[in-house]
Amino acid sequence: EQAQAHLAAIVTSSDDAIISTDLNGIITSWNRGADRLYGYTEQEAVGRPIVFLMPSERMDEEPEILSRIRKGASVEHYETTRRCKD
Repeated sequence: EQAQAHLAAIVTSSDDAIISTDLNGIITSWNRGADRLYGYTEQEAVGRPIVFLMPSERMDEEPEILSRIRKGASVEHYETTRRCKD
C-alpha cells in the first residue's frame, strides 16, 4: 500500500501530462500536469474520448494504437501533436 501511495503521489504531482484511457479511448484519469498542458480540468476531461485532444489530421492515430493494445502488442514512444483548450 505504501508503494502504491508513493507512485500515486508521483503521478499526481508530475509536471508531465499523465492520462489513461480504457480500450475504447475514453479518458479514465487525468493529472494536474495534463491540466496545465492542455488547459482542461480533470472534471472536463474524464469520461470524454481522447480524440477531443487530437487535431483532425491526427485522428487516425488513436484507432491504430488501441488496435495494437487490444492485440497485446506494445506501443513504442512516438512524437505527435495534440490540441489544447485555447
